[in-house]
Order: sequence, then structure tokens, then C-alpha cells
Amino acid sequence: MTTNSRKELLDALRKRYCYANKKERIEILENLIQTTGYSRKHAITLLNNSQQTFDPKKKGRKNRLGLEAQEALIQIWHVSNKLCGKRLAPFVEEMCENLEIHGYLKISAAAKAEILSVSAATIDRTLKKERQRCQRSVSHTKRGPLVKNKVPIRTFTEWNDVAPGFFEIDTVSHSSIDTSRGFLSTLNMTDIATCWVIPIALLAVELLKFSTH
Repeated sequence: MTTNSRKELLDALRKRYCYANKKERIEILENLIQTTGYSRKHAITLLNNSQQTFDPKKKGRKNRLGLEAQEALIQIWHVSNKLCGKRLAPFVEEMCENLEIHGYLKISAAAKAEILSVSAATIDRTLKKERQRCQRSVSHTKRGPLVKNKVPIRTFTEWNDVAPGFFEIDTVSHSSIDTSRGFLSTLNMTDIATCWVIPIALLAVELLKFSTH
């Protein structure tokens, strides 16, 4: 159903809906929902508001950041090694100031104020197109259901009570997006309390043998 067809249908049903009794309103509402595919709440809003029409170009929330603030946020995101919005939000102010001090970022006071008040959700919405444009590295491991169900996994916010000796262990492949040639991998052991890191270099062939034993 085209946008114009939906608009014509709404114009025809609104007047009837306005003067209809409860039973007739339910019938009109159900007819509109079945014909257009609108949600019930949205259909009621459209029938009660003579000024509101469906416009696919207006879907979604408007970005609260100006163009200058968006460009600065993209630069900060790349410097942070492409953190997600939830992890990046607490460090935006610190990273913005450091980039300014060292001359890598020039931003107006108004744009900076926009960035410093931004939420994690707004960060993710702003960076959506930039994420799609960037190529992602290839993952060489898959999360096994046995590990997922048997080993408790903590996020970066849940390590405050950990004493030295608790390690986070993971393999990192240094292949970028090209896996056709030889590359190195590292087996990283990180002590969460002290941030002591022990990297062990492994060839891709050795890593394959290691994972099969």
C-alpha cells in the first residue's frame, strides 16, 4: 500500500471515527490495522490526530548532535579503538580533552558541550553508519555452548572485588581481515586486579594444534 493510499484511507476514516460509537470505532480501527499494518497504538494516534500522517522519511529519532559534534565523536571513537557506546561514554570527556591538548582535535565550546552530555544510546545511533563503513576483523574462534553454560563470564564493570591472581585469558589473532597468509596470534593472560599482562606468541599453525588437543 503506497503512502498516498494510506493518507487517503486515513482521511476517509477519521471523520467516521470521530462521530462513531464504541463498537463502530473498534471496527474502523481493526479495518485500518489490517489494511495498513500499523500497530494498534499508532493507528489510534493517527485516527485521533487530523494533522499526523505517515511519512517513512520521518521515522526514527532525530540526532541531537550537530555536524561538528558528530565528526568529533567519530574521531574519538576511532582513537578509542572502536569501543561500543556503553564503554565509550564514561571516557568521552577525558579523550576529548586529551585530543584537544595535543592538537588532534579542534572543536567549538558548543559542540564540546553536546558531546559531553551525550548518552551511550546516542553514541551508538550516531556511529551506526560509520561502523557499517568500516571493515571488521575476522574472528577465528566461536563461543562454545559448554563454556558459555559452565564458566561464569564477567563484564568490565564487575571486577571491583577481585584480588591479584584472577586472570582473563583469550587468544588474539593479528591477521586483520586477511587470513590467506601466515600470521601470528597471542595467548593473552591478564591479571584483572593489577593489569599485569603475559602475552605468549603463537604461529597460526601452532594455535590450530593447541586448540585441537
